[in-house]
Amino acid sequence: ARFRLITENAVDLIAIMDTTGGHLYRSPSYQTLLGYTTAEMTTRSAAERIHPADRATVVAVTRETIHSGVARVLEYRMQHQDGTWRTLEAHAAPFRNAAGIIEGVLLVARDITDRKRAERRIRYLARYDALTKVPNRMQFQHLLQQAIARALRSKHALAMLYIDMDHFKEINDTFGHAAGDRALEILAERLQQTVPKDTVIGRLAGDEFALFIEGLPVDEDNRGTVAQFARKLLADIGRAFQVANQEVYLTGSVGIAICPRDATNVIDIIRNADAAMYHAKQNGGNSFSFYSPEMNAAAVERLMLKSKLRRALERDEFLVRYQPKVDLRDGRIVGAEALLRWRLPGHGDIPPGQFIPLAEETNLILEVGEWV
Repeated sequence: ARFRLITENAVDLIAIMDTTGGHLYRSPSYQTLLGYTTAEMTTRSAAERIHPADRATVVAVTRETIHSGVARVLEYRMQHQDGTWRTLEAHAAPFRNAAGIIEGVLLVARDITDRKRAERRIRYLARYDALTKVPNRMQFQHLLQQAIARALRSKHALAMLYIDMDHFKEINDTFGHAAGDRALEILAERLQQTVPKDTVIGRLAGDEFALFIEGLPVDEDNRGTVAQFARKLLADIGRAFQVANQEVYLTGSVGIAICPRDATNVIDIIRNADAAMYHAKQNGGNSFSFYSPEMNAAAVERLMLKSKLRRALERDEFLVRYQPKVDLRDGRIVGAEALLRWRLPGHGDIPPGQFIPLAEETNLILEVGEWV
């Protein structure tokens, strides 16, 4: 009576099987969790309701439990009465009679379908960008590392393209972040439609994407082929699209680095492609650039200037020079234009064309403007 009270109120599935696999007992929870009545369970064997790919495993574990007398844990899928598949986690233990002889198997199983679904979702989010459905930075780097290894083994070249949208912040500021998210979704869709089917595309951050092309001949100058691809990419990115009932145009800047010519590891090829992308952006955007070693030196100098620029106001390193305005009729000075200069100790005067864009990027331009 106690046994029946426990089993008939248990949430988990409980079954006792004999040594031939026939059921001696099934708990009522079969109907609660799988939708089958006792009559339905008897008209068709439980084994037939197990997923075809899992049947052999269940049979093998059951036999092993009977022969060894040792409990086992297994996972398998069982068909619900509505036709869907539920994943069960089961504990199979030997069922002994009063004399201690194994007469079958006691199976206690619980439905872990929701847990498995959540685990898959977590694994997916760890590797893919939730918005654009393309690999995130970590997964992209992992796939790129594998591709570089393949390229070096097979003596082929690989080209990585680093893509950054020009003035993307204006979309967020003008139409809101929801519109910005939609623009990124459209961009990811266009990239997937433009590139060959097996090309890997990743979202590295914000509005920065990357992809790589494999199987290029290593003993040839691949820049012509890659340049043609980059032009098509920029043309597709630049097509108008609708956001918040407005027609919007976006352009991109693309930096290209080639393995093994420019780098032979993930960190270096991404850094070099990023440097080339910034060079393309400095040239006005909507263009592409191939990496050259000089770009790294420029990037290092730019980073150094950006860090020193933050202290320039505190250290009183800015100067204002006045360029006179002369009346050509009589030669008199009638006004002056105030020109900002940055005198960096140990470095000399930094041209405004170098530090003004940096100040605008870091919002220091407001403080500098007030100082002037």
